[in-house]
Amino acid sequence: GRTPQDAKALWGKIRALDCCGVGHYGGKNIHLDAGRPRFWQQATAKVHTEEPAHNRFIYYSTEYDRYKAGDAFRSFFTSISDFGFGIKNTLEIVTDDEKSKKVAKVKINASVNNSCLPVVQRKTARFIQATLPETLKPGRYRVKVSFCDRPFDDMPEEKLSNPIEIVAK
Repeated sequence: GRTPQDAKALWGKIRALDCCGVGHYGGKNIHLDAGRPRFWQQATAKVHTEEPAHNRFIYYSTEYDRYKAGDAFRSFFTSISDFGFGIKNTLEIVTDDEKSKKVAKVKINASVNNSCLPVVQRKTARFIQATLPETLKPGRYRVKVSFCDRPFDDMPEEKLSNPIEIVAK
């Protein structure tokens, strides 16, 4: 099996390649990013290793913040600490206020027809695509995604996106 020493050695080798982002928090795993070369470790990452993140800080956002009714849009997750969860195949469009009142539902465009779509890798988490309803009136909204197959009890059950504005055609 892997040991923390194996992970730290791999972290050092990848860091020396100066190819990408690589992190090590002191455990058996490393975190690899396909971004600009950079590195981090437990001492510099400001994480608390005694308490696992369990996707508690997962963030959900849309590619843009302004759309027209009927537009296709892409949404995605960032700040994922653990893969192997699912999202319901329907997103809700809700009002951008304290009530978050549901105004529409949209089905995610996916190659599988499951009610719970697996998110097991970064690419899946980056390309959640759907189409806004043609009947959506101009105004401010948010997109709500609901999780299924949550691997941790302390992972949120749902997340709201950044505010989006629907503008007149």
